[in-house]
Amino acid sequence: MHLRLQLSEELPSVEGDTSQLQQLVMNLVINGAEAIGEGKNGSVLVVTGTQDVDESYVRKFAPGTIHEGRYVFMEVQDTGSGMDRETLSKIFDPFFTTKFSGRGLGLAAVTGIIRAHNGAMDVYSAPGEGTRFKVLIPPTAEPAAKLKPEAIVRDLTGRGTILIVDDEEIVRRTADICSSSKAMT
Repeated sequence: MHLRLQLSEELPSVEGDTSQLQQLVMNLVINGAEAIGEGKNGSVLVVTGTQDVDESYVRKFAPGTIHEGRYVFMEVQDTGSGMDRETLSKIFDPFFTTKFSGRGLGLAAVTGIIRAHNGAMDVYSAPGEGTRFKVLIPPTAEPAAKLKPEAIVRDLTGRGTILIVDDEEIVRRTADICSSSKAMT
């Protein structure tokens, strides 16, 4: 499985809770990876950018949730097996899961996070075609906080051991892959 990124360098700021937005990204990427399946070739693509939303888009994908205007978007696309209409209609229901070990709370949490940030989500999926989640969040008029150059240039080299404990195998495998690739450099 490959994780590919197409991240826009010039995005407007959004007002939000950093940990919730990280949770949103993590849930969508992990779902995409799990849709591909263990040991299978495939990819998860994360794309960011801006999109101008018009009235027809609002009516079709997000009636009553967002308004016309410019939004920051994030798309997470996978090359997994995709979902039929019946499954797709239930994916945001709490405790609905198609996985043996899943709890069915990931996409329900994603929905709550998007609502809390005054955003909307569009989902496309079909059997054999993978799945695409597109999240729209309104930008803020406030400029992004500038990071101090010292914070970016800190030397973080060192040695040590990190213990990863998680009940999700994909989280443990990702941590193992990251530690193995770091050890090679």
